[in-house]
Parts: sequence; C-alpha cells; structure tokens
Amino acid sequence: MRTSSAVLAVTAVTILIGSIVVFAVRWHDVTAAPRVPAATPLPRQQVTPPPRALKEQIVRGYYEDVSAGRYASAYERLSTAFHDEEPYTDFVARYAGLERMDVRVVDVPGTPAVEVTVVARRHDAAAPPTIFEGPIGLAYDAPRGGWVIAERRLRRVSGERLGAPPATAAPAADASSAPVAAATPAAGAAETPAANCYTDKIASVDSAAHTVTVALGDVYQLENDAGWSAGEPVTICLGEEHGYALTAGGRTVKATSAQGSPGAP
Repeated sequence: MRTSSAVLAVTAVTILIGSIVVFAVRWHDVTAAPRVPAATPLPRQQVTPPPRALKEQIVRGYYEDVSAGRYASAYERLSTAFHDEEPYTDFVARYAGLERMDVRVVDVPGTPAVEVTVVARRHDAAAPPTIFEGPIGLAYDAPRGGWVIAERRLRRVSGERLGAPPATAAPAADASSAPVAAATPAAGAAETPAANCYTDKIASVDSAAHTVTVALGDVYQLENDAGWSAGEPVTICLGEEHGYALTAGGRTVKATSAQGSPGAP
C-alpha cells in the first residue's frame, strides 16, 4: 500500500515539474520573439492635374458627344456622383430638342479645371440659343482609370433653360429676338460663327454704369459707353477669348455678363 502511494506521489511531482518546464519554455519563446512594429498607413497619393490638352479634350468631347446624340458616351464622361444625381433617362431627356452645343474652353493652369462658355442651339432655328458660362472641374476616377467631369458650376446667362420649350421668335417688327441668320452684320463687326451669336433688341441703357439690358432680360457690362439707345437691334456674340461682343448701330463693343441665372448644361 505504501509502495503504491509513493509511486503516485512521484508521478504527480513529475507531471508538475514537466508542466513548469513547458510553461517556462513557452514564456521564453514569447518574450524573446522580436516585436513587429504596427503598420502605418501609407500617405494618400497626390494626383497631378491633367495637362491642358487632355482637359480640353475631355470637355470638348463631352459636348461633341451630346451634339452628335452619343448620349451613352457623354454620360460615361461624368463622375459616379453625377450618375447618382441624374439617371441616364433624365440625362437624355434634358438634351431633347438640341441641335448642337458649341463650347469655348479656357484653361485654369495648375488645377484640374477649365472655364467654359457653352452655346446650346435648338433644332428650332428661330429660337435664340441658350448660353452658359462657368467652371468645370475634373477628377481622377481610379476604378475607370481616367479623368472624368466631376463638377459643373455653370450659370445660364441668356436663353431658355435646357429641357424647356424653346421661345420661338416673332416676326422681326415685333420680336425681342430673331435668328442671327436673318441679321446683317454691322460694318466693322468681327466675323463670328453664327452658332455663337444671336440677335435681340436693347430694352434699356445705363450710360453712367455702361450697362445694356436686352429684351430677353440679360444685362451686359460694356467696356465703354457705346452711345446706344433703347429699341435698337443688337447682335450678341461670344468673344474670341473672354466675354462677349455686342454690335449695334454699326459699332462693336466688348462686354461681360452682368448677371445670370443658375443652370448646368
């Protein structure tokens, strides 16, 4: 009986010693293992703004696609945020009735943006064009691997909003506006494509402020007093670089828009 007790005691002691040894070895392995430093997040990669030629190619390509009825291609040039805001069917409906859209692009160096003036012409040749101006911003879309139009802050400076029924001009004697094709350019006026011009009548003139308000309600800031008066027909054209060129009474004066309405073509 005593022999069995002794054997059990020796066995228990042996197991206890073995457990202590195993624990000690594992503890040594844990404390001796080199510590791996916590991972630090990589800095966000800065995307260099695209070159001027690429910015102009994307923006012009967008309006060329719309003009040609390639709506799917134009829609693809817009960011995902635009797609979320405007479904494709609504996008197509907004351009219904348009014949073409002409755009003038001015680069904003060192940024992914350009300044544009857009002239939207309708199939109804008697309807005056709708003109927008403002900045367009681009953004790099990594999943698509290219630059897309991500922001448009354009304001409508003349004409009807897109998607609205066109305002067809009345006969010339009573009209507030008429197709430029029927107008005779004033002597000395710069040659400008008809797509970038429309005609109207002067509603009022503020000689002191050098502003002219036309019948459509648009106000233009003239570089200097032109000596015009209310009731004179006036032709409004896009300038070669910035602003507009207003021609009335045989005189052409450079001008800028003094006010506009919100919109985004």
